[in-house]
Amino acid sequence: MGADTTTPKPSDEDTTRTETSPPRSSPNEHGLCRHDDPEAWFAKHKVHVARAVRICFNCPAQPACARNALDRGETDGVWAGVRLPGRQEWEGLDDARDRLEMIADWQLNSREHQRRMVFADSMNAIAANRAAQHRLATANAPKAVKYSA
Repeated sequence: MGADTTTPKPSDEDTTRTETSPPRSSPNEHGLCRHDDPEAWFAKHKVHVARAVRICFNCPAQPACARNALDRGETDGVWAGVRLPGRQEWEGLDDARDRLEMIADWQLNSREHQRRMVFADSMNAIAANRAAQHRLATANAPKAVKYSA
C-alpha cells in the first residue's frame, strides 16, 4: 500500500482559537477571504495555513486586512498572509504583529494592484457561479418520494 497523499482536512481541534472575536471579516468588498469558510483561516495544519497565506498574497485588500487585524487585536488565524500563533506564544505573536505592521504600511503599485483586482474579479465570478449552481441544484432537487407497499 502506497503513502497517503491526500490533503488532511481541518478538524474541530484544528480550528479552535483563543480569541473570542467574531469570525473573520473582510476589510472591504475586495477581500478574497469572504468567499471561503471563515474557519479555514484559523486552521492549525501547515497545509491549510499555507493555502490561506497564498490567497492573502493575491488579495487586493491585504494591507487593509493587516491594519484590521492590528486594530482588532487579533491573536489567532491567518491575517494578510501572516499566521498569528495565539496568546500562548507571545514571542511569536509579537513577531507576527511586526510583520502585520509592515504589510499594513504597504502601498501596492498600480501594476500589482491591477493584478490582484483581476484575481479578485475571477474569484468573484467563480463564487457567483457556485452560488447559481447551488440554487439550480436545490430548485431541481427531487421532492420526497413516498413509497407504498
